[in-house]
Amino acid sequence: MRLLIVDDHELVREALRARLELIPDVEVVGSADNGASALTLVEELSPDAVILDFNMPQMNGADCACRIKEICPDCHILFLTGFPEDEALLDTVGLASGYVTKSASWGMLEQALEAIARGKAFVDPNLVPAIMNRAAATNQDQLALRQLDPDQRLTTMEGRVAVLAARGRSNQAIATTLTMSENTVKAHLQRVFRKLGVHAREELAARLH
Repeated sequence: MRLLIVDDHELVREALRARLELIPDVEVVGSADNGASALTLVEELSPDAVILDFNMPQMNGADCACRIKEICPDCHILFLTGFPEDEALLDTVGLASGYVTKSASWGMLEQALEAIARGKAFVDPNLVPAIMNRAAATNQDQLALRQLDPDQRLTTMEGRVAVLAARGRSNQAIATTLTMSENTVKAHLQRVFRKLGVHAREELAARLH
């Protein structure tokens, strides 16, 4: 497996490289300290997987992952995070192949890579409570959508776009998550805003919560 490491801390990048290069059949082909540099390397190197820090300057992990998937659709994303309850991280479920917290053991990181190499998903057990809480919050969002006045009712897809937009996701991130073009996302949002009588995502978030 050819890996690219992306983290804004040099110490983390070098520690990961040193450890991962000890694993048979793993080759670290490059590293980057920000999302923009990562995209350039993905285009140049076409890695099998990217170990991606979720919280970085210039471009957050979610938007970087979306761009990586556009450049290299078959590339696996393994998110590293020091904030297991990060709302934006939880919105990427389905986008990445795996999630590991920075407090995880080296053994768990190796397990995650082994799972990804076999085409399986991997979730750090420390993230499970947050994911379950997000599932509960999603149910609440759906309840709020069902309680809208009849003339404000959204279609299923409009509802999914509305929920992600209300959580602060970019059009690009929504497009990747829902497998549609950004223009389609914009069209859905225009209809959502019109039906609900709102003019900004902040108003949309307040309306749904």
